[in-house]
Amino acid sequence: MFRPGNGSIQLNIQGGSGQYKSWYNQNPGTTKLGSSLVFNYLAPGHYSVSIHDSSCASHQQNFSYFVDSGRHVKAPVLTANTTVCQGEMLSMSAGTDAGNSLLWTHSSSGMQWTGNPVSLGNSPLFITGSFQVKAIDSVGCGSAAVPFQVVVHPKPVISENMVTCTGLVASLFVTATIQQGQMEYALNGGPYQQSPEFLNLNSGIYTIYVRGISGGCVAEEQVQVKNCACQQAADITVNHPLVACGQTSIPLEANFLSSRTLIWNTTGSGSFSNTVTNSGHATTQYIPSASDIQTGYVQIHAISPDPDGNGDCTIESNQFLIHLRDSIHGLQVLGEQMHCEGDTLMLETNLYPIPITWWGPGFTDSITAPYLSLSNAKNYHSGWYYATLQGPGCQVYTDSVQRNIRQKPNLQITENSISETCEFQGNGQIEFNVQGGSGLYQSAMAGLPFQLWPDTSFQYRWLAAGTHKFYIADQSCPNAPDSLQVTLSSGYHVNPPSSVPVETHVCQGSILTILSTGPAGEYHWSSSNGTNFTGNPLLIENVDTGSTGIYTVKRIENGCASIGLSTYVTVFPNPTWVGLDTLCGEETSSIRLKAANATNYTNEYRINQGPWQTDSLFSGLGNGLYQAQIRTAGSSCVSEEISLEMACSCYCNREASAAVIPNPSSGAFRVRIDLIEPEEILEWKLVSMQGQLVASGGIEPQGLLVEIPITDIGLRSGTYSLNIHLQNSTLIRPVQILHP
Repeated sequence: MFRPGNGSIQLNIQGGSGQYKSWYNQNPGTTKLGSSLVFNYLAPGHYSVSIHDSSCASHQQNFSYFVDSGRHVKAPVLTANTTVCQGEMLSMSAGTDAGNSLLWTHSSSGMQWTGNPVSLGNSPLFITGSFQVKAIDSVGCGSAAVPFQVVVHPKPVISENMVTCTGLVASLFVTATIQQGQMEYALNGGPYQQSPEFLNLNSGIYTIYVRGISGGCVAEEQVQVKNCACQQAADITVNHPLVACGQTSIPLEANFLSSRTLIWNTTGSGSFSNTVTNSGHATTQYIPSASDIQTGYVQIHAISPDPDGNGDCTIESNQFLIHLRDSIHGLQVLGEQMHCEGDTLMLETNLYPIPITWWGPGFTDSITAPYLSLSNAKNYHSGWYYATLQGPGCQVYTDSVQRNIRQKPNLQITENSISETCEFQGNGQIEFNVQGGSGLYQSAMAGLPFQLWPDTSFQYRWLAAGTHKFYIADQSCPNAPDSLQVTLSSGYHVNPPSSVPVETHVCQGSILTILSTGPAGEYHWSSSNGTNFTGNPLLIENVDTGSTGIYTVKRIENGCASIGLSTYVTVFPNPTWVGLDTLCGEETSSIRLKAANATNYTNEYRINQGPWQTDSLFSGLGNGLYQAQIRTAGSSCVSEEISLEMACSCYCNREASAAVIPNPSSGAFRVRIDLIEPEEILEWKLVSMQGQLVASGGIEPQGLLVEIPITDIGLRSGTYSLNIHLQNSTLIRPVQILHP
């Protein structure tokens, strides 16, 4: 096979002491000992092999051998474009002979793919570089590698588009990034420019194009530029009470920077007037109706219409709620009394959801909300909290409560860590010991839930190398944990094997051989079917189909194992002969080979060292000697060769003679046929020269001499045609009948 470096020379030596040493091409590094020696993985070429008996090292014999290059597979021809933009799909294809598969390899990373074409989605920049492709034929032989280059051009990424108004026109600033090189920018299909800023834009929808100068890859995005007159209109701020009691007049005050027409609108049922102002300030009064009070609140809008009158922008600002009550009877603050640092302090009132004004320890300003929530409370938040409610038509209500935020316990934490023994083993561990506080603790690794400790110490096991973050808290104050970081070192590093074959094929009953390249040392193999082996190369005798699977090899050093490399091993079953059939046609004969198919496998067939085929029928054959073989498809597992001879068995009787024997005493006739080979006569017919059937019948086999009786049925003297249908052919003979 045309696989550089998979040839071999096998020596069987006898005589002398029985102990021999041999090497080739004067290279002591190839020395082997023994009487049955094999030099594997040889490239095509001439080899000089030296042998000497171990008892007489000074005398050696030299032999010459030639390793043939074997089967040739035609190299593929690239047909696909190998230039692509970052993040897009890379498709690689090549032309190759029918039945071949293609193996693609990225030279720098060693990544491999099979198929034709091969498509890689979301192409990263590191794919840029050297590739090679090989054609693999049906028996696993590879062609010479065809090198080629793949170029992935960087593609920009648009992250932000900022629109800024200057007067009544807008400017657009584009923020984009690219991993390599410079960028240029265009708007709505216009010319590209170096600057990412576009000026003097009117309102509308624009398409931004950002192109990498090296490679020309383009990113695009749409952005809407609004009317700058709209953006100059200031948002409206409205001062209003949060709560009102009864049908009391409620003052509303609106403020905005420039002169506007202001419209008040409500979802309630009360009457409401429009307010027009030219000073940027407007006030009005709202009196709720009885139905508003029954609803419990009123929703009010303060609206500023289109400032420039062109109809493309309307600013609606400050939609707000005013809670309405017919009356309020008292205010009471509710909430838990016991808190620890890290807890959330939550206070609410019996009037929820009416907004309340809150004040408490550490506040720099009051908070107005239906409830008070302080997350991650601290000890300095301890003290008195005040809640106040007031509004039009309402009395002023206030209530206060005292809350104590306990300081979290001071914990004394010690840790003892043990790093990995071997790299990638993940057997590091950390033990924590805690003193102080309540004596009951809980902890968590970052991203995992807390666990309660049964004691003052706790262990984390089976940890990989790296920095791990932990949280440890007293159970009496669980929301204020201490945080710690512990770093575990990587264990002993073992250099892994350099390579193993991608796939390995072997026949059932033979020796499985897998060679892993790499540093010297102990090699350990494991298979997906649960078996383990040592040594390099791996040698397993008399393998069966149950040995098919994934084999992973690791180097062992100082009791530690490296990362593994894997190969897929297929053990093909040997084909089994069942028999053959010989079939006869009109002009030629056929042979059908019969073999048993192993489960999930098919067979291929050939005769006389011809090409293999999946059909077991060989047609158009003449007489002669034929050699037949069977193999398991996709493998080199071939059956023993069987021979058969095709000699006259189909067509010999075409030369058989036929004669009429008169029988004057009875007036009947007999036709005698002298067959050359025994053959069954299926039917005979006697036909007149005008094509009229005169007589017909069958006859039992009688050997080579066959007589067909024809009774006297009033035949006239003359010439007739006797058609004799044999098993493999038809004989047509003229018969002359004369009456006595």
